[in-house]
Amino acid sequence: MKQLLKEFGRLLVLLNQAKDQKLITITLKHIQFITPFLALFLSASINMIKNAGCEVHLEKPHNPDLISYLDTIYFETGVSFQTKEECVSFLGSHSAKSFLPILHFSASEDSLQTEIRDSMISASINLLQSKLNLNTQQINLYRYLIQEMVDNILQHACVDNGWLFAQYYPKKQYLDLCILDTGITILGSFQKHGFTHIGNHLDAIQSAVEGTSTKPDIGRGYGLSSSLKAMLEAKSDFILVSGDGLLHNQTLYKLPSSWQGTIVFFRIPLSINFSVYELFS
Repeated sequence: MKQLLKEFGRLLVLLNQAKDQKLITITLKHIQFITPFLALFLSASINMIKNAGCEVHLEKPHNPDLISYLDTIYFETGVSFQTKEECVSFLGSHSAKSFLPILHFSASEDSLQTEIRDSMISASINLLQSKLNLNTQQINLYRYLIQEMVDNILQHACVDNGWLFAQYYPKKQYLDLCILDTGITILGSFQKHGFTHIGNHLDAIQSAVEGTSTKPDIGRGYGLSSSLKAMLEAKSDFILVSGDGLLHNQTLYKLPSSWQGTIVFFRIPLSINFSVYELFS
């Protein structure tokens, strides 16, 4: 995990240095493996750079299996849907696979986009349920956590879209799931709601995991604080990136550069044992 975080910091610096260029080249020629965390981060970054008017030249890996994998997960474009039927049909075709491709979901709360988004969340849960030895309580916990992270994008990120990607590794016996947005960050949300005493991204992340919320007490969910507690109790790895702050489980780091948005990553092991009732009691 330390190597993953180190590589993320390095790539973040390089991409931020290059984002004002008219043409950038991203080479994947020598890589043999890519995690869902880095794959989704790079996919979203390429999308943002292109939307800013920059041409991106992507040099594909030498490894033909990795080329095939990147094509299969829709690395360069991601997948989005215009109708619920299209979404359900596509996700149904992946029901027996060990991954969900990179999915773009709308942050609009109209009924159609809500149905499409809910179908994506259900597909994530189905992947968890089919691959990991989880009981009903545990499945409900992860359903809640995924819904909570998606809701944070809808309610706080001030952005049009979010991203989701999941991959199960049978030999390593864990599932990686990553949810990402390119919005105003946790700090931006706090400051937008008048929390001006929170002055940097590290303090914003710390405040969020300690239970500070922009929502009124009535109608609040468990939030990041209890979500992090749940992940730690479940022996899962948890990464939260917002701006130039990164939380890995219980350790905060200042990144060498800033991500414009928020990334949440879970690594969920096979055959975990914990009590959901104790987590939220």
